[in-house]
Amino acid sequence: MATNEYTLRIDIFTPDTISMARLSEYMAALADRFGYEDSTHFVRLEPGSACVVARVEDHDVPKVRRRLDVVEGPDAAPDVVKAFKLLDDLLADDNAVGEAEFDTRAAVEVRCHDA
Repeated sequence: MATNEYTLRIDIFTPDTISMARLSEYMAALADRFGYEDSTHFVRLEPGSACVVARVEDHDVPKVRRRLDVVEGPDAAPDVVKAFKLLDDLLADDNAVGEAEFDTRAAVEVRCHDA
């Protein structure tokens, strides 16, 4: 994976089972999560679990990484928390678990649906 690619794996969907409407909601939530919509581009939908791959333009990678890192804690801006909650709510509504990976970082669980 290139150092400016971000992958969101959604466990309950495949490219064949996720509707275009739902995929567009996830993609919009990802754009909000990154916070730099004009610098974030859809790359591909990978086979297996639905894996949405986006690319962030080089000049905004450090800013996007900061947004991804501060979602929890006192330094999180309200728009960052709201964007994370939107993505989390989509996953919860679908009873799904998401894993996010940015460049070579290990995958981290975005949502674990507990009852």
